[in-house]
Amino acid sequence: MISSELLSTLSKISPSILNASLKTLNLEVLKPLGNNIYLVKIENETIKLQSKNILPEHTNLKALIDTSDKNLFKILNFVKIPLFLQNIQNADKHFDFTRVLEILKNSKPHNELKTEVLELLSKTTSKDDFTALSSILLSLNAQTLSIPFDYRGFMSLLQMKKRYNKNLKKYSLDFFGFFEHLLSVKGVITEYEDNIKIELSVLNSYVKEVLAKEGSSLKYNISINIDQNIEPLYDMSLTTLLDKKA
Repeated sequence: MISSELLSTLSKISPSILNASLKTLNLEVLKPLGNNIYLVKIENETIKLQSKNILPEHTNLKALIDTSDKNLFKILNFVKIPLFLQNIQNADKHFDFTRVLEILKNSKPHNELKTEVLELLSKTTSKDDFTALSSILLSLNAQTLSIPFDYRGFMSLLQMKKRYNKNLKKYSLDFFGFFEHLLSVKGVITEYEDNIKIELSVLNSYVKEVLAKEGSSLKYNISINIDQNIEPLYDMSLTTLLDKKA
């Protein structure tokens, strides 16, 4: 399927492809210090970073950081880590990349994923795994396929959802991806009679340039634009949902 080809292309972008001075890191924003300087925590170290954009305090972010100036690193882009991933970060039941591609190639990926998740749920004895698998089922119930998976040693997320386009009178496939070195990516896949159109949105020009090069191997009509407001298709924390129902 087209979605599996696109995922394979996105996965090719690694630190060796991006500028060597660019790093993606998880960080916690502690407080602003003035003059666009922020105090942040990276792993167990507290450091100062510069950001032209306002960083929300006490928030877990994944940021693209320019490390060329060793005296003061600069945040180029950042995204909030999806609640979906925060909710399952302690679970062991993560899909591997090969299995994700297999699911996407299935003619009915939603059914394939649901069957596997239900089977895993019947066997799990871990609270964290139960939470992770239940989160996937809740997403499927919202008509959104959400697959957390491990790739290159980092937790990633792929989401897909069909949407009926009234103007075109046909279905399109919305997707969202959260990847190491890419941060967030979103897009729409639309199949026409004579071609397939893929519209992508990324956070910055670095990823746009590399993805344009990598995407040339796909024999589809691909357009890429920059969007600073990329959101997941489904992002409900299971804990929040349970609190609302209580």
